[in-house]
Amino acid sequence: MKRFLLLLGIAALLVLAKSSAVAQMSVVYSPPDGPGMYDYDANTLAETGWTTFSRTELGLITSVEVEFTWEADDYPDEGSFYIKHPDNTSAILISGGVTANGTTITANSTSTHVITINNFNNKVVEGTWSMWVTDAFGDGGHEVTDITITINYTSLPPMTYTSSTTLQVTGAVAPGAQKAPIIAVRIVTFGGAPAIQATSFTFSTSGSTDASDIAGA
Repeated sequence: MKRFLLLLGIAALLVLAKSSAVAQMSVVYSPPDGPGMYDYDANTLAETGWTTFSRTELGLITSVEVEFTWEADDYPDEGSFYIKHPDNTSAILISGGVTANGTTITANSTSTHVITINNFNNKVVEGTWSMWVTDAFGDGGHEVTDITITINYTSLPPMTYTSSTTLQVTGAVAPGAQKAPIIAVRIVTFGGAPAIQATSFTFSTSGSTDASDIAGA
């Protein structure tokens, strides 16, 4: 009996370990190199469209790692490098010539950096991301190449019900009007597949001034 229980415990641990391993995922994306050092003035995104990219993965971010090579001219302290999540939350990779890791960029240098970002943790992966380079003086002078973005995430849990709200149309409905909107039901859920389905709704006329005015109430 003890041996049987021990085997069951080992099996449970194996299932748990397997489930955890499957839930943790990563997606790697390599955007095109940024514009040349003097192919923009102040902002690569606004001036050249560099760059945006879309992801379709469904999951919650646990960390984002950005590896890149940075080239600077005589004024490295004028350069900055950003990445933005689809919900418009931004993270700084380089600010005023200093990386998010605290490394100071030197003049006329080429250097490779790996930055780990936690600003986007627990946000969804899916959506349109953007990244761009800026120059504070407005004459360019910084170039980013060989970029690799690794997004680590966990798969979304099965969809669950969060809340629902009944929205009532406050305007008048003409007598005899057909298919006139009266109420709407807003349902909030969380999670991914498998999706839940609303199969029926139950309404009450409690609070109506005269239920007899509503045909079929």
